[in-house]
Amino acid sequence: MSTHVGEVYIPTQEDFEYFVNLAKDENGWSKSYTSKSKSLPITAFTRIIDGNDIRAVKVESFFKGVSALNVYESLQDPEYRRTWDDAMKEGSRICYVSSNSEIGYYRLKSPFGLKDRDFVNQRSWHTDGSVYIIMNHSVVHKQKPQVEGVVRGISCITGYLIRPSGADSCEFIYITHSDPRGKIPTWVVNATVKTFAPLMTKRLYEAACGYSAWKATHNPDLKPWCNFAQLQAFPKLNPTDVGMLNSAAVSVINDDVEVPDREIISPPSSESSPTLNDYENAIKVDPVKL
Repeated sequence: MSTHVGEVYIPTQEDFEYFVNLAKDENGWSKSYTSKSKSLPITAFTRIIDGNDIRAVKVESFFKGVSALNVYESLQDPEYRRTWDDAMKEGSRICYVSSNSEIGYYRLKSPFGLKDRDFVNQRSWHTDGSVYIIMNHSVVHKQKPQVEGVVRGISCITGYLIRPSGADSCEFIYITHSDPRGKIPTWVVNATVKTFAPLMTKRLYEAACGYSAWKATHNPDLKPWCNFAQLQAFPKLNPTDVGMLNSAAVSVINDDVEVPDREIISPPSSESSPTLNDYENAIKVDPVKL
């Protein structure tokens, strides 16, 4: 889905237009989940990309009672994200690439006893008042080599498109095509992602509703995503620190220990597929802490 995997570059308008077109394109997507909530409609879709066994996922929703800016900043603010993103175990900014791009590290907790996954991504953003975009793809940076006991995943492309709809509501689209790697059956990856993504959307909505109140008492003027002078307080990209994203760079040296046998564990049927409530209970989500 992305031509930039493994490449560090300064994002252009064309890159953001590509992501918008991808988010709005309806061809090839199959509906996999629809929420029953009228106050927070969530629909998830999956799509096969270039014959890849790992499906791309798209989630669409409409957020009422919260501005597009608050949703965007709830995603951009790393300190706030720690309060609501239960999957996030560690997150940090490694360096900045330009006024609207950085390289960062993200480690997430894996459910069901699997090893944690981590990602090194170039993250880029664009805002113009009519749209808010955040997108990322995997790269390699020598400050974040693979860690023993953690499997390095690959994000082909992951991002968010947020469009205002009035002063206090917005359209929200999330897309991801990521490979968690390791010895996880493809059906488990596909089933988990299409339930986790709607859950993440629900959590984000709840968090965004409380962002303004939280930020008012937590470094209210610190917003490096919209203040380049603040972003420049972090290290600037050193081209010698980045390398090629190849088999050596993402070798699976920390694989999951236990691998379900395909003859013992088969893909769930449509009648037994996990629901959003099943997955939410499995990872024991606590109420949002504001």
